[in-house]
Amino acid sequence: TDPTKAPEAAITTLNPDAAHPAAWLNPVYSSTGGLNLLGFKEPEIDKQLNAALAQIDPDKATQQFSAVAEAAGRQYYATGIADRRDVFAANSGISGFSHVPVYIWVARLADLEKN
Repeated sequence: TDPTKAPEAAITTLNPDAAHPAAWLNPVYSSTGGLNLLGFKEPEIDKQLNAALAQIDPDKATQQFSAVAEAAGRQYYATGIADRRDVFAANSGISGFSHVPVYIWVARLADLEKN
């Protein structure tokens, strides 16, 4: 991958299937990440991501992921450009819909009640 040939901007939806920081950071900021749309490659960021992922102490891992997100964000900027509303259609006998934060098109199933 030649970063000089990467686009300067990309519009995308990142919708990981887990709330874990690695599910949000690795696809974009890891040089081996699944998206890496802009050809981001920084060996120190890769090293920090791998260390955070290997960390077994949850508090230390959170600190490490926060640090790597801050470091990567100084070099590679991502911003939200839309805050869309989700629409759900349901049987009139179901109530208690609440949205799962961060995830689009997902309702918190545990909150649903049968009327």
